[in-house]
Amino acid sequence: MSYSKLLREDTQIQRVVILTGLGTLFHWYDFYIISLLFPFIFSQVLGYTISETLLLSLIVTGIGFVIRPLAAIWLSPRIDTIGRKSNFLLSLNLISLSAVLVGLFPYSQFDRSVGFIVILLARILQGVALVLDYSSSISYIYEYAPDEKKGYFTSLLQTTPTLGFLCSLICYEMFLHTSSAEFFLDIGWRLPLLLGLPLFVLALVIRRSLAESPAFIKMLKRKENSTSPLKDLWNNPEIKRKVLLLTFAVSIPQGISFYMSHIYIPTFLGEIFSITVTQQHILMICLIALTWPTIILIGKFLDESQSLLNFKKILLLQIFYYPVFFFVIKNWMHQYNIWYSFPLIIIFYVLAISLYALVAKILAENFPIQLRGTAISIPYHLGNGFFGGIIFLISFLMSGNPYLHWILLFYSTILFIVGYWTIKNRVLNPT
Repeated sequence: MSYSKLLREDTQIQRVVILTGLGTLFHWYDFYIISLLFPFIFSQVLGYTISETLLLSLIVTGIGFVIRPLAAIWLSPRIDTIGRKSNFLLSLNLISLSAVLVGLFPYSQFDRSVGFIVILLARILQGVALVLDYSSSISYIYEYAPDEKKGYFTSLLQTTPTLGFLCSLICYEMFLHTSSAEFFLDIGWRLPLLLGLPLFVLALVIRRSLAESPAFIKMLKRKENSTSPLKDLWNNPEIKRKVLLLTFAVSIPQGISFYMSHIYIPTFLGEIFSITVTQQHILMICLIALTWPTIILIGKFLDESQSLLNFKKILLLQIFYYPVFFFVIKNWMHQYNIWYSFPLIIIFYVLAISLYALVAKILAENFPIQLRGTAISIPYHLGNGFFGGIIFLISFLMSGNPYLHWILLFYSTILFIVGYWTIKNRVLNPT
């Protein structure tokens, strides 16, 4: 049966994919829209100076990345002890609370330091929510999907970070440019945050109607579940080896690639072509809108071939393409309109999201159901959250430095090579 026909005719898989995916999409939307609003909130709402705004934006954004691997170690065992469904329901409550905190807090009635603490708390809640949602959702869909179509169905969930970023950019620019300066300062900036609340409530209500993963229920009935997943993971040499190898071979290269394409490249192009932040956002909106289906196509192809082999091929392409891209853009294309460089930018971005399309299945298939949630969460949030987040940190601290892109290129290339070498020399067999 074809993928589309299976999705259309199997109403249970349809409900699982759509309702799980919508919740994860809202998580990523909320994570990115607050990031876009940080500079405005700190400077215009709380009244910090430009230098203070930059520093506070760095701190809060950085906390969002750092908290993810820490929360993964602390909280992801819940996914394997309590269940997949209960954790992505809890994650929706946490992400909704973060939106309410930032969007409804009466900043003018308190000292601005209180406002900063509220925003910092909201960012921590977001990091925790992403940890609980991503690993439980991936495990949930992977365990529901037919064996021969697991790559396709997990890739549908992998579209949500990209689409969440797209939605956040569209909403931010829409509210910014359709509101007067006074309205945006008073209420308008809050609306993109509060826009998702009715959808969060709807997703929460509908997600409650989903049954727990059949495989997880079967495991509980047989009393084969782990009561201490983190301890069992650490005490199992083979599982521990896979966690370490997948962190360096898959998660870290993927995290670097993802944040290079979503965080640094717009800034780099803005400096090279002297375009405004709004023009950078428009560029990214066009780029994502055109390319996001690539993730699903890669997912379908993944079911017909070896996952890690494809990951290694894409990684090798990135190792060769990245220096070529930066050299051509900086030395040849900078004299033309940015849209002449759009095909080169598309290739850069497609390589990044193709790598991301592979991650979910690779992580899920390498771990047993008893430890799957924990074993997915730790490598993913360490690689995507921490090492990927360093891209933002380096970009911020060295903004305007003419050698910044070469430093980031060196950083990413070294980690890509480590990942490529690890895949090449360490065999990982699906569990």
